[in-house]
Amino acid sequence: MTLCPFILRYKQGDRCNKINCKNITHLNKDNNLTLHTTPYNLHNLFLAMDSQSHAELAKEIDYLYTRDHFIQYFKHYGFTLTSKQMVSKKELAQRLLQEHAKLATIHSSYVATLIKFQKIWRNKRRISSINYIDPFTLESIAEIPSAQLFSYKNPNGLTYTFRAAELHHHVLTNGSYNPLNREPISSDDTKRLTAYIETLPLKPDFENQWLTAKEAYLDVLHQYEIFGIYTKLEWFLDLSFEQHIHLFMLLEVVMKENNLLLFDLGCLEDSLRTTDLETIRLALASEMLLLLRLVHPKQFYLVCSYFLILAMVEKKIARDLPQWILNAASGLIHTHGALS
Repeated sequence: MTLCPFILRYKQGDRCNKINCKNITHLNKDNNLTLHTTPYNLHNLFLAMDSQSHAELAKEIDYLYTRDHFIQYFKHYGFTLTSKQMVSKKELAQRLLQEHAKLATIHSSYVATLIKFQKIWRNKRRISSINYIDPFTLESIAEIPSAQLFSYKNPNGLTYTFRAAELHHHVLTNGSYNPLNREPISSDDTKRLTAYIETLPLKPDFENQWLTAKEAYLDVLHQYEIFGIYTKLEWFLDLSFEQHIHLFMLLEVVMKENNLLLFDLGCLEDSLRTTDLETIRLALASEMLLLLRLVHPKQFYLVCSYFLILAMVEKKIARDLPQWILNAASGLIHTHGALS
């Protein structure tokens, strides 16, 4: 009789993971076995078969379990054993491993099938979605990783898909409605979206998130679409440095006439010093956002006036502006003829 090698070598005074170890003495034919820290559950042994060989598992379970444990396992699952005395512990261990090898094959097939179905479902979700472009980032839904997408069905059974983080931010900021058609999003879908956001490893921070002018315009122009004015990104990205200055000069006059400090040339100090186009674009985007958040009795007319002046600075924009914007602004700015 010798002391348990686990007790001798690792945690003297503690009990090892061998089920029938009494922390006193027991025989062990292989004193080099040092795998007590991995107690296997006989009921899910198949999960270890991806990382352990059949021979290694046979040695480990032979050490960790008694013959009676194997018999109890087979009884639990209704396996019939011929004569208990004729079947050795080693034979029982081998039969148990054979059964788990079958389970391992089924499990791996199940996982592979599940992954296949997930891919099919994700592709189907993208194909069946009403929108193929995310309205927040203007990216193709097919090019956005599936883990970043969120889909829901409206009462008519139509599926809409969005970037999850951006949709969640939109719901928190603007309300629980579809940004494409202002259709209400149900409370169940909103709760599901919130729960999904909590599972994301990296939660985006939407405060001061503009790293580039393009990002700034995508954000601001989306806010203008919510307001009811549809624009084009290239309107703003194609403006030259000189056109930005001209735009600010004209807008500053209109704003001062209404006792407002928006589009003040003073905010362009850094841009004028460096003549950096990216900096002046970010300045314009910031002022546009302030205009949209303005609490003023003439806010609607001032917004329309902004686009009228923008069309004056860049004639190509005038062709795309709806007539109602020009009409709404004409009461404040008498320069309609400048567009022709």
